[in-house]
Amino acid sequence: MSQFNSLEMCAGAGGQALGLEMAGFDHAALIELESAACATLRLNRPTWNVIENDLRRFDGRPYQGIDLVAGGVPCPPFSKAGKQLGAKDERDLFPEAIRLVDECRPQAVMLENVRGLLDAVFNDYRNKVEKQLKKLGYIPGWRLFNASDYGVSQLRPRVVFVGIRKDLADGFAWPEPQQHEPATVGELLHDLMAANKWRGASRWRKQANTIAPTLVGGSKKHGGPDLGPTRAKRAWAALGVDGMGIWDEAPARDFVGMPRLTTRMTARIQGFPDDWQFSGRTSNADKDSPTSVSIAKGIADLLKAETIGERIAGQTSGSRFEVACSTFVGETFLKLHHLRPGSWDVHQVGGRNRLEIARYEQYAHLVALHRAAKNDAELAAALGSDYTITPDIVVVRNTESDDAINAPALLVDDSVTTLASLRKKNGGLPLLHASISCKWTIRSDRAQNARSEALNLVRNRKGRLPHIVVVTAEPTPSRLASIALGTGDIDCVYHFALYELQATVTALGMNDAADMLAVMVNGKRLKDISDLPLDLAV
Repeated sequence: MSQFNSLEMCAGAGGQALGLEMAGFDHAALIELESAACATLRLNRPTWNVIENDLRRFDGRPYQGIDLVAGGVPCPPFSKAGKQLGAKDERDLFPEAIRLVDECRPQAVMLENVRGLLDAVFNDYRNKVEKQLKKLGYIPGWRLFNASDYGVSQLRPRVVFVGIRKDLADGFAWPEPQQHEPATVGELLHDLMAANKWRGASRWRKQANTIAPTLVGGSKKHGGPDLGPTRAKRAWAALGVDGMGIWDEAPARDFVGMPRLTTRMTARIQGFPDDWQFSGRTSNADKDSPTSVSIAKGIADLLKAETIGERIAGQTSGSRFEVACSTFVGETFLKLHHLRPGSWDVHQVGGRNRLEIARYEQYAHLVALHRAAKNDAELAAALGSDYTITPDIVVVRNTESDDAINAPALLVDDSVTTLASLRKKNGGLPLLHASISCKWTIRSDRAQNARSEALNLVRNRKGRLPHIVVVTAEPTPSRLASIALGTGDIDCVYHFALYELQATVTALGMNDAADMLAVMVNGKRLKDISDLPLDLAV
């Protein structure tokens, strides 16, 4: 039994709760809205009283006399990354926090938020909070902290608000920064990066020689987890980390390029212990979305697919999907030789080599750019990943000999066509005919990642633009629309079971979803995977 007890609001995955536990607090209750976060709390601390509820509906009166009310109320109302709407933002829960303080009358209150809360635009807002707490009998105060001053390997500036009951205020003191420097990202994560015996782990450790920029989580509204806005991604790139998303596993032994962080890596950076487990697994269906589950089951039933068995990690599912797509395209497209003659190669890109396309004529110049960036940290930070392109599957046309070109008649000799890329004698590389991105689902950062790489393919080419397509198994029409609608980057999106998807949404009476699918299909933005080989033959 600890000396103190607490009531925590917006508990998330337990970061603050763990800190309070280490400080000697028992948790009378933890309130959290998100199911996955609640599952994580229960998984790691079965004895904690986790209440899955909207804070606005929570009654604090049964907890009168609690020692501490704490929480990290939503940041978007005050974040510089957003519109800083403050009290006008529906996600502003400071009023609910003050209500709980009024209902519970704790000895102290502690609330955490982003640095933007100290901006001048919120002076009136902070004054109002202070006035309300003073009226309830508390001495309020605000303080800006940098997590790196307290042993955490990232900058992470955070504003902490503390209100102490008047009769106890003299016994409170703000903590002082630690004197020693935290570990660099390379030092902190080297063992995790090397978990699958990645050959580049030691070299990466040397590059990742500073603490991390502030780790920013994704959101449901904007597609899920990545490492923040463009500036943050550039900072991560300087550390040798691809900030476009999160991986399920450490890089493989022969991986070439910039690795992404895993959930475990991001947790360690945040200060979570390595034995802290996070609930949730990646699958074709989003288990938190009844619509996604219903559609995925309908597709599986129509395909007569097995739906009961061992659940596998999302990265493994994605890899298997890529293999299936690569096999299908290779076996079908190569049978269309009568429609698209030539010497062709279709293969899955191994090792996630971010310079795979530099092996092909239109993008060979990227090798020089990569070399320059590798030797200049400032240039690398400025370029970010804007020149990196990592297709999952490539369709390649090999160059042709003069004998093959001249087979029907004399067409070329040493006096003409000295620059044509198709002619082997000119010394060029094979031609990239198609770049295929495989997306098992369109969640997380996947839609934006596909679009970014497509745009990089467009603007970095010298010569003919290859086909740029996406193949996906995503069951939800609204998520398909996030990548299929629009023009100028991706040629088309191909669904592994479009006909079954259409039949399912119709059978389920999802009229809006059916209409959305019709818009994409009629606009030739969404097709069935069976259409892909013929489109590649154009």
